[in-house]
Amino acid sequence: HMKTLEIFGDSILKGVVRSQGPIGYSLCRSDRFAPMRSAGWKVANRSKMGATAPEVLSRLKNLLK
Repeated sequence: HMKTLEIFGDSILKGVVRSQGPIGYSLCRSDRFAPMRSAGWKVANRSKMGATAPEVLSRLKNLLK
């Protein structure tokens, strides 16, 4: 049975990094969750840019229904 890690958060957990491009940011291209996947975890990153704590809590509550 595969273990699942569901990640909720804002742009930091989404993988947004500052860049020199025209919009000033980009998504990190490296798979920072690869070690967890290699250890048998399924990783679902449900983070959203601009998410606030109340919004994340609401999304968690909806997921648990």
